[in-house]
Amino acid sequence: MSHGDCELVTGVDWKERRWRSPSGRRSRLGLARVSSCNCFNQTGGTSSQTQQAGDQVSIGESSNFCSIIRRVAKKLGEATELTSRAGALDPIATVGPLKPTVMLPISHRPPVGIESYVEGIVSYIDGGEGNIIGIYGMGGVGKTTMSKRIQQHYHLNHAIFVRVIWVVASKDCQLKKLQIDIAKSLNLHTLEENDDEQTCGVKLCSFLKNRNCLLLLDDIWERLDLQLLGMTHSATERGQQQQQKQPRKVVVLTTRSETVCAQMKAEKKIKVR
Repeated sequence: MSHGDCELVTGVDWKERRWRSPSGRRSRLGLARVSSCNCFNQTGGTSSQTQQAGDQVSIGESSNFCSIIRRVAKKLGEATELTSRAGALDPIATVGPLKPTVMLPISHRPPVGIESYVEGIVSYIDGGEGNIIGIYGMGGVGKTTMSKRIQQHYHLNHAIFVRVIWVVASKDCQLKKLQIDIAKSLNLHTLEENDDEQTCGVKLCSFLKNRNCLLLLDDIWERLDLQLLGMTHSATERGQQQQQKQPRKVVVLTTRSETVCAQMKAEKKIKVR
C-alpha cells in the first residue's frame, strides 16, 4: 500500500501523529516523514529538505536527529541571550593611558657601618699617627668599598696628598704588574717593559720622592716590598719625616688575613665584620 492511500490522524501531539491506512495499520514511512517535517519546520528547513530527509532517514535516526537539532537551537538561543546581556553590563575595569616611568634615585652612599670605618681611618691619617693602615676581614664585608671611599675623600681634598693611587693586587698578582699600574696612575712613562723590578722601583721612588702620596693597595694576599712600589717606610725615615717635614707616604691596604697586615708592618689594623 502506498502512502498516498493513507489518511493523517490529527488532534494529538506531533510525536503521536501517524498515518493510518483504511485497514487501521500504521505507516512507518508516514511516521518518519511527519517527524522529519516537524523537526525541520522548527529549525527553519524547507519543505523540499523535509521531504528528502524523510525519504533517507529511518524512524529511530530521525528522532535522534531532531533531538540534536532542538538542543543545538536551544544552546544557540541561550548564547545569543548571554551575549546581548554582556553588552549591557558596565565594564569591570578599563585600561587607561600608561603613566610615565619614574626613575628612583640610587644612593651611592655606602652603608652606615662602612662610613664609620672610613671616618675613623681618615681621622687617623689626618692626625699623622701612622703611615701604614691594614684593613682585614673575610671576603664581601666591604673592604674594597672602604678603600674606594678613602680614595674619593682625598681626591676631593688635596690638602695633604698630591698623589692618590688605587690599585688592585689580587691573588697571584706579579710585582711588575703592580709597578706598571702605579706608573700609569701617575702618568709616568719612564718605565719600560724590559725593566726589571729593581729598576722600576728606583724610577717610582725617584718620581715620588718629593711628593706627598697615598697608595691604596686592594686585596693583597702576601707581603709586598713597598720600597719597590715607590714607598719607603723605615722607622728612621718616619722619624726624619716628622723632624724635617719630609714628604709623607701613606699606604692603606686591604686583605683577608691579619697575618698579611702584620707582615706589611701595619701600624693600625682594622678588622671589618
